[in-house]
Amino acid sequence: MNKFITLVLTGLSFIFSSSVLADGFNDNYLQLSYSSNTDKFIQRLTNIEGSVEVGSDFTIIGNYEYSEGDWKDPGEKESVKIDSYSFGVGKSFSLDSNTDITSSLLRINYSAKQQCNTDAGVDCNSTYSANPFKSNYYVATIGIRNLSESRLETSFNYSMWRGGKLKPKSTEIEIKIMKHINENFAVGGRVSSHKKTDWTETGIFVRRSF
Repeated sequence: MNKFITLVLTGLSFIFSSSVLADGFNDNYLQLSYSSNTDKFIQRLTNIEGSVEVGSDFTIIGNYEYSEGDWKDPGEKESVKIDSYSFGVGKSFSLDSNTDITSSLLRINYSAKQQCNTDAGVDCNSTYSANPFKSNYYVATIGIRNLSESRLETSFNYSMWRGGKLKPKSTEIEIKIMKHINENFAVGGRVSSHKKTDWTETGIFVRRSF
């Protein structure tokens, strides 16, 4: 809980700092989001994402996510807290003044700390082969985004999770809608569907552009 509060306060302090006005798509931003998940093991996620344009429609992307969940198996209760860090590069391709093709490649490093107790209240953490469990993988994404005259931005993304130590073979589809209140602030929501393993994630976010 203390980590969650610190994360939220840090994100808000950046979001409400001074900024420079921008026109059209602006990939210089800081974004704070909260999501819920239908996965058995992870139900709550808090995320801070930053992006910086570096020229020629390339961006550098960084992300920190804190997620947690709890579940019950026969005879025991378990919980997990995960710290995830990602870093990578994005590239956009303009179709017209209001529409872009987007792409990105990120490396994700994470550390998962689990807790186990039997129904009788006995610690069963010794059953884990590694705790915390640390691993990494890569996420490649391609998508399309459109910005309407009313400053409503919609995007559709398709992602593949592959490689690294974890070697996942899963995919994700995401739909995001964001309303630009002005050149500096935007609020939005997102829904994503993940396959292998199967879960759905819904979230809200606030973005501060610079």
